[in-house]
Amino acid sequence: DPYTNTRREFTEAMLNRPIPDAATPQYRTFVSGAQKVLRALAYHPAMEPNIDQPFMTPANKKSRVYFMWDFCGRTLGMALAIDASLPRSTKKVWEEVNERTVFADVLFHDNS
Repeated sequence: DPYTNTRREFTEAMLNRPIPDAATPQYRTFVSGAQKVLRALAYHPAMEPNIDQPFMTPANKKSRVYFMWDFCGRTLGMALAIDASLPRSTKKVWEEVNERTVFADVLFHDNS
């Protein structure tokens, strides 16, 4: 429940989600990489004021790390909802996941 579960609980659920045995190599690579990024963002010092709040509560401190945690977590959630045994190219949602990943990379490297 996003109104009672904390951002930490949401993050841990995403990090502990097993990759299906039938997953394609590309899916495995994406999910394991996205889980590493989400872990780094969730436990970054800038997330400390927000990590133990309920997911739907407005953030105590809105920061670049918070927004990237939210964006990357939602992208990972989209990927985890895909049937991992199908090739990426056959799924429209993979296009959106890929576009979000490219956008996240741009945001990570934006120094403005």
